[in-house]
Amino acid sequence: MAGLYDSTLEFLNRDLGRDISQEEGSCRDYRDVYNLHLEDVRKLARLDAEKYIRHLLGKGASLGNAKLFVYFVAKEGMDIDHWMKNYYDKE
Repeated sequence: MAGLYDSTLEFLNRDLGRDISQEEGSCRDYRDVYNLHLEDVRKLARLDAEKYIRHLLGKGASLGNAKLFVYFVAKEGMDIDHWMKNYYDKE
């Protein structure tokens, strides 16, 4: 992902209550997203959460994995290890 549109970044900044522009690529993998940003992901609407995850993971992050993470882990509370083993598609 080449970065967020300014309008999307503004919405995410507002919804999370901080400037996230410097967080692009700050997570190495979904375990980092889980450990560091799960509560932030849960605060956001589904489409915004998917964009935020891809922003955190940086360029090339899969939309499919972001969707699965939001649904199974953030919304349904699935264990991250179970998700990584059974649903995560290696990028």
